[in-house]
Amino acid sequence: MKNKILYRRNNLIVIQKNFRMCLAKRKYRPRYLYIMKLKKLCEKLDAMSQIVSQLNKEKEKSSAEIQAFHEKMKHAIQQAKVTDLTIQQMEKNHLDFVKAVDELLLNLQKKVEQQKIAEERERVIKIQEEMERERLKKEEEKQKKLEEEEMKKRKMELELQRKMEEECRIKEEKENAKRMEEYQAQLRLQEEEELKRHQQLQQEHSDHELALRLAQDMDGVPDEVVTPPPLPRSAYVLQQQEQLASKKYDLSKWKYSDLRDAINTSCDLELLDACREEFHRRLKVYHSWKLKNMHKGSSQSRAPDSIMQSAKQAPPMPPARKSSLGAVATDRYFRIPFVRNSAQKGWWYAHFKGQWIARQMELHPDKPPIQLVAGKDDMQMCELSLDETGLTQKRGAEILEEEFNAVWDKHSNTSSTVP
Repeated sequence: MKNKILYRRNNLIVIQKNFRMCLAKRKYRPRYLYIMKLKKLCEKLDAMSQIVSQLNKEKEKSSAEIQAFHEKMKHAIQQAKVTDLTIQQMEKNHLDFVKAVDELLLNLQKKVEQQKIAEERERVIKIQEEMERERLKKEEEKQKKLEEEEMKKRKMELELQRKMEEECRIKEEKENAKRMEEYQAQLRLQEEEELKRHQQLQQEHSDHELALRLAQDMDGVPDEVVTPPPLPRSAYVLQQQEQLASKKYDLSKWKYSDLRDAINTSCDLELLDACREEFHRRLKVYHSWKLKNMHKGSSQSRAPDSIMQSAKQAPPMPPARKSSLGAVATDRYFRIPFVRNSAQKGWWYAHFKGQWIARQMELHPDKPPIQLVAGKDDMQMCELSLDETGLTQKRGAEILEEEFNAVWDKHSNTSSTVP
């Protein structure tokens, strides 16, 4: 009997224990399963933090959203531990959390994808810009090379033109020398003939006077008096008379203002050439007088010494060729070294329009540039013609129009017009 009671008591204890276990499982099993699911979602949030680290923009905003969601899940876990929640509430909360996590993960993936697309677009744009820069650089180098070749070609043409002009000048000088020798020989023959004729005329005149005296002594009637012809003038005087007679315009009595007005307004090409020649002839006379009366040590050079010496050593220039009605003056540009009042070398630029200078510029170290224009600064400009300067004979002196204009425009704002 005693054993039966003990046996039944033990069975009762087992029954109570199992029943309590069932009650506990029914009460707490949904909770810890719910908590385990929430903790797995927290692991997903940690994985999403790595995705956020890949973002360049809105990284802080996304991190704050994940952190807020993490705190919300911690609060839900704590609430599940202390609050009696039904299974339906826990399932509903879990589904809401899963949906929110999936939505957050999808947004992060979209942001990462958009960022990759934007980075790829920027990379493509950079590649295109780099390719465009390379293309422009190649085109610029190609254009620069073409311009250099064109400039080199034009310089070669200028040098070839200079050589041809030099050959023509030498040939013309030889022809002039030959003609001068023939002319001198002809003059000598004429002088000898004139001398013989003069002696013959003197002899005839003496014989005539002797015959008159003899006739008077013999009381005879003298023959009709024959006056000897006048002595011929020299060839130089005749040449000067021919040159004066061949001039169409006599400008020796014109005023400076009349010459300048005619140059600026006249449409007669022959009158223009005559006015320019007369104007520069007067300039030469003025500068020659000024040079003789200038104080020692003062320098009023209007052009480099090499040009002035060339003009002094050059033979007399032949009469200027008259331009045809349709002729147009050629523009030529030159650059040569120039030293003024110092040992430092400067540069002298000149723009000749036809035979006469149109623009002149001087560049010296530590001095403002000097720019002069014909019609405004004639008294300070070179008065020599292009042929008299000898610039066309100097190798490397002639430059291109672009080179001259580039230097002229560069110093236009800082130039001085008075040397």
